Amino acid sequence: MIANKKDFILVAGTSSDSSMSSYQDVMTEFATKNRKYKIYYVNKNSAYVKKTLKKAVATPATFIIKDGKVKAYRSGALQYYYLKDFVQSNY
Repeated sequence: MIANKKDFILVAGTSSDSSMSSYQDVMTEFATKNRKYKIYYVNKNSAYVKKTLKKAVATPATFIIKDGKVKAYRSGALQYYYLKDFVQSNY
């Protein structure tokens, strides 16, 4: 999708991490209330994160991808309104 120069939100994390588990609830609420955003999840240890994003990420990490490039990056599990503000100010 980055190669196609798409706009989307990418969340990198691991399913075994407790902070990622609680962040999934926040992301679900955000996605339900803000359906215009495309949100994707990828394992933070995947080759995709290392090769394409060129970042070593803490879990979870939220990326705003615009025109196929990382526009903004935030590490850690955000609360709903912090996530909403982060997305709206960078998307």
